[in-house]
Amino acid sequence: IKIKRSPKEVKDSLPVVQLADASGKPVMPASEDEAQASQDAASILSTAIAARAMKVMIERNAATATVRQLIDGVWSTPRKPAAQGIFASKKDEDWENVPAPTPKSAAGIVAVIEKAGGIEPVGRKPRRQGRLVAVSDGKPIPLGLEVASSEAIERAVISLELPIKPISSILELGVAEKVTDKLQTLLSYDRGLIVLAAAPSNGLPTTFDVVVNSADRMVRDFVSLEDTHEPPAEIQNIKRCTWDAAGGVSPIDALTLAMRSYPQGIVTRNLTDAALAKKLVEMASGDQLVIVSVTATDAIDAVAQLLKLGVSRDTLSKAVVGVLAGRLIRRLCPRCREAFATPPDLAAKLRIPVERVPQLWRASSIGCRLCRGLGYASRTGIFELAGGETFSQAILKGDRKLLSQAAVKDGMRPLGVAALDMVLAGETSLEERQRVLQKG
Repeated sequence: IKIKRSPKEVKDSLPVVQLADASGKPVMPASEDEAQASQDAASILSTAIAARAMKVMIERNAATATVRQLIDGVWSTPRKPAAQGIFASKKDEDWENVPAPTPKSAAGIVAVIEKAGGIEPVGRKPRRQGRLVAVSDGKPIPLGLEVASSEAIERAVISLELPIKPISSILELGVAEKVTDKLQTLLSYDRGLIVLAAAPSNGLPTTFDVVVNSADRMVRDFVSLEDTHEPPAEIQNIKRCTWDAAGGVSPIDALTLAMRSYPQGIVTRNLTDAALAKKLVEMASGDQLVIVSVTATDAIDAVAQLLKLGVSRDTLSKAVVGVLAGRLIRRLCPRCREAFATPPDLAAKLRIPVERVPQLWRASSIGCRLCRGLGYASRTGIFELAGGETFSQAILKGDRKLLSQAAVKDGMRPLGVAALDMVLAGETSLEERQRVLQKG
């Protein structure tokens, strides 16, 4: 007979959290009510840290209050182990939503967090920001705080700067092996335009850093064109050339300076400057390797974004050698995922015999300790790579449908197909695939 852990043991599995100011000095409550609010705030942060949440939102009005966590790109209600008897179920424990605080409690929680963040209660503005620290089991975790309030509602968003395991290779991003091999070939070219794309909050900065790190930077000289006021993470062996619009230094000025060192590769993130876009694409159509990133929903939309910047179809057609677009998708928890028979109509639609894929998987509605009751335990990327002679020729005509067909003809597996591969492999659910693809 398995016996459930006591409530104390379950509680002790969460990290012990204490609020501190930006310097790490613990914030001492000045009253009994403030002490209770500090304890409630610490509990919220403890649950968020254990669940790998990137943000916590506390929202209240006169009648209700809610707490939500942003985990793997999805807002959800915090979860906790459900109270049970002494006998174990098939899983270690069932999970349920954490009860929401009362509006009064939520107000106290936000107040103590603001105090830790250096926001004075007197003369507070409708929108305010602060910095503080959550000391979790003795380790400091920096927090960012943004609060917006009006007569009707107050909303506080806490950003948790948790340590993230670095991704060191293109394969680790979730890019398929064949696509990785093709992309590595493109990175070895002496000339051409490589475009990296993703929708907002879909890992584009990480994709850019990993792909550029995979180029032969140790053999060839690369330069990075960057905005002085938005410096990205430094990439080893790549020279930085910055622009400062406020200081009178334009992106084109930065490019002119960069070319004095005769680089063999030019990279720039978040390309939005029309003059720079036109010049870089022109150079890539000649004898320069150029890698850029743009915000776009998919590879076809990335082409559209470059055209909106004034790049000519003819020049882009000659320059582009590959467009890699990706999105983030959640993985099912391998411990509590639930199997179900593959619907015959779905198998027929996919032209796959039911015997080949007799079952699919979905997220558990209860969850387990591994996924903290969410049903999903992590996320990865799905990618499509467009490029080839047919695709380049289709750019001249500009029709989205034609571009998509041309990309597939040249070997591209669309994002929807990549997501379906994960569904058939039991790595994600049909619901998650639909959620991710609907964002486009």
